[in-house]
Amino acid sequence: GGSFEAGEPAWTLSGAAKVASGSETFAVTGKLGKSSLSLPEGASAQSQLICVEPNDRTFRFFARSEGTSANVTVKVVYENSAKKTSVTLTKSGTVSSSWAPSGILETGVPASAMVSGGVADLSITFTATKGTARIDDVYLDPRMRR
Repeated sequence: GGSFEAGEPAWTLSGAAKVASGSETFAVTGKLGKSSLSLPEGASAQSQLICVEPNDRTFRFFARSEGTSANVTVKVVYENSAKKTSVTLTKSGTVSSSWAPSGILETGVPASAMVSGGVADLSITFTATKGTARIDDVYLDPRMRR
């Protein structure tokens, strides 16, 4: 569900968040997409829960602003079997007007999975805190598996 293309699992959108036309320009999925997530200031999007294991240590995404710059906050949220949540990562940053890959972000999954029998459920939340941001191709980083 991280490419925001038709048929992908839906994200929970709030504020004026929406899936809009236009995709990152690197074609990291093997072909150029047609859509990305648009997050005006104050809007948020949360992925569905993803089952992860200790080797799912990092994730990345592509971002750009619709103006000169935008600020985005990314949160990794875990849910346990009792439906209680905990935030393991909160990272804020500025995105520019050109599509660019994010830095490598830690999922925090090794510790979470150790206390829950080897697997854990996580979701990723993006919130625009200034300007309008576009987000695309949000994926666990397979190259970081060890």
